[in-house]
Amino acid sequence: MIWAFILSGIFWIYLGFTAQMTIVTDALGYEFLGKMLNTQGWHAYFLTGPNREPFYPWIISMAMKVGGFLNVDYSYPQKFFQILLLLVSQFLLYRLLLVLKLDKRIIFAILIYYGFSPSIINSAFCLFSEIAVYPFVLLIIYCTYRIWIAWNARKSYLSYAWALGLGVSFVFAVFIKGIFEILFPIYILSFAIFLILHSRLNRQKMLASLAIMFLASSCFYSAVLSYKSLNMKSNGNFVLTDRGPWVIYGNIFRRMQPVNQMDVRSYLAYIPGERVCQSLYGEEKCRYWSNFQSDVYGMEEMARLVSLGLSSSQVNQTLIQSTRQLILNNPYQYFVFGLLDSLKMAFWESTAGFTVFPQPIQKLYNFTIFKNAVRLIMALMTFGAIFFVWGYLWRNIKKIIGREPLDERCFIIFWSWWFIFLFVVFYSQVSILIRYSFPIISLYLILIAFTVQHFVRKD
Repeated sequence: MIWAFILSGIFWIYLGFTAQMTIVTDALGYEFLGKMLNTQGWHAYFLTGPNREPFYPWIISMAMKVGGFLNVDYSYPQKFFQILLLLVSQFLLYRLLLVLKLDKRIIFAILIYYGFSPSIINSAFCLFSEIAVYPFVLLIIYCTYRIWIAWNARKSYLSYAWALGLGVSFVFAVFIKGIFEILFPIYILSFAIFLILHSRLNRQKMLASLAIMFLASSCFYSAVLSYKSLNMKSNGNFVLTDRGPWVIYGNIFRRMQPVNQMDVRSYLAYIPGERVCQSLYGEEKCRYWSNFQSDVYGMEEMARLVSLGLSSSQVNQTLIQSTRQLILNNPYQYFVFGLLDSLKMAFWESTAGFTVFPQPIQKLYNFTIFKNAVRLIMALMTFGAIFFVWGYLWRNIKKIIGREPLDERCFIIFWSWWFIFLFVVFYSQVSILIRYSFPIISLYLILIAFTVQHFVRKD
């Protein structure tokens, strides 16, 4: 296993000196916010807000401080900060794979793939925030597991400590990606119900289950509500970030428009990727299904509401109400297109990105057979793992609901699968880009490893 870390580390350090970040689209916004924090501090960040989630811009501002001290471009310390995040994530992935008691060769293969995956490498050396959330997603699963172990052993003090760790992990996650604000209450409530079902009416365990939910929730909401209150005080918006209502409105509005057979066929072709769609139906037809078109709809509606003299909070509230009405007008179309949108999350592997790599690597990534093969193979393995695990969990449903003893392997697999499910369901409300699936790549790899183990060793 040491070789998996060593080989990955050597590759990452090499790229840290040779790969270059392409600062476009969202990266421009992150860079601007990092400069603001570096030169003007948090007061300006809140006063000019609501801005994006704060943790990643703060990392950029720290890189700028280090870069100024070393008299180098900030991208170099930024890349090495992100390598550190990647290393921590790889170690947490290793710890979870050990719990599954997998064959060492499978663990080695997963760790190596994590270290060399084109999508992960692209995310690690570009200026987009997905890389920052990697370790916290794994920490959420790991803290959930440690709570379960301590709760089973009736070590309340340990389970409460890990509950605080779970809350803190979600806090960092939501300060990187606002989607976790919606995901947290469903996740923590389902975990509390899970513990209560497994308490077998034991009063002490049931009270401990409620205490765990209370502690994690208190930790999470005290931080999130405090941040939103600062936005309210500084710029009059009780929100986490500047994105949300208009993005969701734009996607739902586009999704709910009347469609013909050609529209449906082009949309289905867009699921595995924009290039697939363009090769079959042309750029103009496929552009409609891109995030650019949904953003246009969202921004146009937001601009219209602003022109009516509505405040930011009133604009957001109106957008939410309008989105709800669009869904109620045709819930069937909403459900079908939402289900199809969610399939995009399995096509996470890609050699495309916002990083310029050294020529040999860039040449490999541009090689048509390689980039198409790696994307297709990983998509098929991801779909296969998700459905295999779904069947596995169904066969073990009595263990999950507390009718039979639950082993650690089933626990990790269930909560990894459940987290993926919630993440995909909530993200299907927006126009999905490849990088939106990056935070759950490590969980996909856990399911893939477990599936391969089953077919290789039949255990």
